[in-house]
Amino acid sequence: SYGLSCGLPSYLGSLNSEMNTISLGANSFTGSLPSAFSTLVGLTLLDLSYNSLSGMLPNSLSTLTSLVRMDLSSNVDLYGSVPASWFGSHLTRLVLTGDTSLCGALSASYLSYVVMPSTSMSNLAACALPPSPPSPPNPPPPPSPFPPPSPSPPPSPSPPPSPSPPPSPSPPPSPYPPLPPPHPPSPSPPPFPPPPPSSSNVLMTVFAELGSPNGLSSTWLANSDPCPTSAIVGTSASTWTGITCLNSSIYSLDLSYASLGSSASVPTSLSDIPSLQSLNFQGSGLHGYLPRSWSRLTALTSLNLQSNNIYGVLPSAWSRLSSLQSLNLGNNMLSATIPNSWPNNMNSLSRLVLTGNTYMCGSVPSTWSSNTNLTLLYSGTNISYTCTSFPTTTPIGSLLSLKSSCASTWPNSISGWDASSDPCSSPIWSGLTCNSDGGIVGLDLSSYGLSCGLPSYLGSLNSEMNTISLGANSFTGSLPSAFSTLVGLTLLDLSYNSLSGMLPNSLSTLTSLVRMDLSSNVDLYGSVPASWFGSHLTRLVLTGDTSLCGALSASYLSYVVMPSTSMSNLAACALPPSPPSPPNPPPPPSPFPPPSPSPPPSPSPPPSPSPPPSPSPPPSPYPPLPPPHPPSPSPPPFPPPPPSSSNVLMTVFAELGSPNGLSSTWLANSDPCPTSAIVGTSASTWTGITCLNSSIYSLDLSYASLGSSASVPTSLSDIPSLQSLNFQGSGLHGYLPRSWSRLTALTSLNLQSNNIYGVLPSAWSRLSSLQSLNLGNNMLSATIPNSWPNNMNSLSRLVLTGNTYMCGSVPSTWSSNTNLTLLYSGTNISYTCTSFPTTTPIGSLLSLKSSCASTWPNSISGWDASSDPCSSPIWSGLTCNSDGGIVGLDLSSYG
Repeated sequence: SYGLSCGLPSYLGSLNSEMNTISLGANSFTGSLPSAFSTLVGLTLLDLSYNSLSGMLPNSLSTLTSLVRMDLSSNVDLYGSVPASWFGSHLTRLVLTGDTSLCGALSASYLSYVVMPSTSMSNLAACALPPSPPSPPNPPPPPSPFPPPSPSPPPSPSPPPSPSPPPSPSPPPSPYPPLPPPHPPSPSPPPFPPPPPSSSNVLMTVFAELGSPNGLSSTWLANSDPCPTSAIVGTSASTWTGITCLNSSIYSLDLSYASLGSSASVPTSLSDIPSLQSLNFQGSGLHGYLPRSWSRLTALTSLNLQSNNIYGVLPSAWSRLSSLQSLNLGNNMLSATIPNSWPNNMNSLSRLVLTGNTYMCGSVPSTWSSNTNLTLLYSGTNISYTCTSFPTTTPIGSLLSLKSSCASTWPNSISGWDASSDPCSSPIWSGLTCNSDGGIVGLDLSSYGLSCGLPSYLGSLNSEMNTISLGANSFTGSLPSAFSTLVGLTLLDLSYNSLSGMLPNSLSTLTSLVRMDLSSNVDLYGSVPASWFGSHLTRLVLTGDTSLCGALSASYLSYVVMPSTSMSNLAACALPPSPPSPPNPPPPPSPFPPPSPSPPPSPSPPPSPSPPPSPSPPPSPYPPLPPPHPPSPSPPPFPPPPPSSSNVLMTVFAELGSPNGLSSTWLANSDPCPTSAIVGTSASTWTGITCLNSSIYSLDLSYASLGSSASVPTSLSDIPSLQSLNFQGSGLHGYLPRSWSRLTALTSLNLQSNNIYGVLPSAWSRLSSLQSLNLGNNMLSATIPNSWPNNMNSLSRLVLTGNTYMCGSVPSTWSSNTNLTLLYSGTNISYTCTSFPTTTPIGSLLSLKSSCASTWPNSISGWDASSDPCSSPIWSGLTCNSDGGIVGLDLSSYG
């Protein structure tokens, strides 16, 4: 491990609300679990296992409503009760192994989420708390090396639009002499919800979900109206392929047998077209789950999804489709049962086709079995037979087969996992994380003591999976090559198992993978594939895997935790003969009798006399059915057209917190720049917008009451015509977006007097037209990038005044440039950068390094006050988003 030894600093709570992972396990951090972490509301993973934390667990962490997994195992001096307030949101895994001083019986409804301190415990014991043991205080931040700056007045603010611009909150406390407070905005009213998206906006989202097919790109145009007011049912007034309109609303969408291509997923966004009455995607090659959100399409009377590649279960929520008369789901890969909730409200349903969904089973709901007004077709299925298992080629089948393979060690505390229930319906099966449309996106069965072969058929789960955590069990066998299909994975944890064999090259397809933990699988051997690196993978943990070999490239060493702390690289390989490893267990035999083959329902007639063929369904253990009528191979996806200016501004509206002051003029269905608008006119009805011809020329929201949730709007990078941008005193918070480097027409940018933190993006050197840049009175830190003088040749005024945490020298080219006015009073520019206040993200990280200085290893690269944490090379252990924001910290288990 890194073996970092110091107090766990509370100031890491200053990192920012965009952080999604903090992994500091397997070190020697001391002190209590900081209440200040309650500000990290974006966290999904918090791993503090195998440290020396002490004290009670703070109630305040109940604010972490996005947190899915918290690992506090092996912190033996933690004591007291587990706050009930931690549960009830996303938290599905709390690991307390070895924390034997914790107490207080948990509610039965939370027990399945908690890994107890010992395997013999079914719940925590009653509390009889001893006096609080002393715990070392968190270390104070190191003293500032900066001399105090000479106070000087900030630059004169630009005149506000009204004579009395309102005040706003002051910047956070600073270790330097206070500067005069910036001119701020007044408190704003609560955010106003944005208007519903227009039908053209929704259809462009659907276009992207369908893989941007070439066959639609010429008619599905963002700036056109799919339903002009002259359109009526039966006309061809809509120029958008497949659309029929009733008055000015979308009445039906028919893309049956369309050549949509292999990347066409079931378009969940259609749920935002409430007027839709008929929907037909028969034979179009869609893949994915049936969206729960389509339950909002309460006007729908006909839905045909026959002959696609749709898997998963029938959503219970579709019982709300009370107008639905005909539903055809034949010849897909659906599984499980007909929901008992469907007959309750689907009173209009007269035809339901499930034929050819071989993996469907269970009884027909009793209300429908005697309903003479309903035609129910289900030949070629196992409906009417009890559900007990499913083929491993389906997501539900792969999960149930895992349970069957590990049956002898499968604990009763894992609830759900029954063939007759929907994995993602309440209550969700233990250990699963599901998205809002009922898709399985996470599997966490760590620390359950499961013992069986690690099944390759988990590769059938689907490409939407983002986390698999199976650590601290006794899985055997090799690391399956079949996991290469799980291309959405960001975390794969197989640590502390009994895996063996070589590491497969095929996992190089996992291009979203950030962390893979294979530690303490001592029978893994051979080399680490170089193909695994080069994408997102920034942490590969191999602690204890002493049979691995093969020197790694120096460029990858900082990403790898070596098998032992004495190793700086893996030894050269001299492979022994492959040791025997137990085969992965075969899936259990199907309990179903073979269905009587019968023909599928007659397909709807295709639009052309020769509908083209498509791929057959996956191999099935049951007798094959006749293949569905399929589409022909489609050309490669065509990129969607660029978003319209109104689309971009509605995204900006959301990033600004949907402020009430803009909601009456920023309207999705209107054009911000009618063709009559010219510079200097008020032709644009959108507040703050000035136009040049039909393009957006400037946006001025200075001193606007945007509210506390207004973040720096990164989407403005999609308005390339923008020449002037002014958000002075508007209360923005966040990082300066790297993506704004695409605004190459920008000549003036004013962000003075906001709450903007982080560093100046090196990529802004591309702003070659920029003449005036005012960033005064924010919370920016670090240095002026050396790349800026290279291309910013038009810059004549740069204001950095009042950014107390800025430091370092002025680039030499600019220090002698008489054409540039550079204002930086009230900063530490011209002094060497060595540390920053802990109220800034970069300061909290550097203070962590300083606090743990005696145990800080040289292998952690970067972490220097003169560099940008998120510029290449990124500081070791950090994950950054595309706009240079820090979103992950992982200093666990380094060699």
